[in-house]
Amino acid sequence: MGWFGFGKKKVVNEDTEPEEKIVSATLYVFVDHKLNNEHILNGNVIELGRAGKEFLLDFTKKWTRMAGNEIKVGYLSGITSMISGKHLKLKKQDDGRYSVTDVGSKYGTFINGKPLNPGENIILEDEDKINIGHGNSASLIMFQIKYVYS
Repeated sequence: MGWFGFGKKKVVNEDTEPEEKIVSATLYVFVDHKLNNEHILNGNVIELGRAGKEFLLDFTKKWTRMAGNEIKVGYLSGITSMISGKHLKLKKQDDGRYSVTDVGSKYGTFINGKPLNPGENIILEDEDKINIGHGNSASLIMFQIKYVYS
């Protein structure tokens, strides 16, 4: 299964209140364009980065782990080296959406293929795609956010 196309993408207009409220958000993890894992986002601030050698990757298992307010990508020399130990931060907004900030990663963060400047903060819309280390579909590991509405 590749990127999700859940149907009509919801975009919240900042000038008006949305008709439906966001009740939850899930971050989907894709490896080589196949769904590998998913994380329900519960925290107000969630940090994402690469783990050290204590979490070695195995191609047959999940590539990410969530513990508390951290999502860690497993370590595999040469494969996950473009992901910084502290790569990006997700922050929950009052309306339930999450914003993303690149916290000074070495190889960058890309939202729907567009680079995010270090320290820049943007709101993620429903089904936005996050690439880390590469800005295109050549990335081996990618993320997509999906909101659930009431």
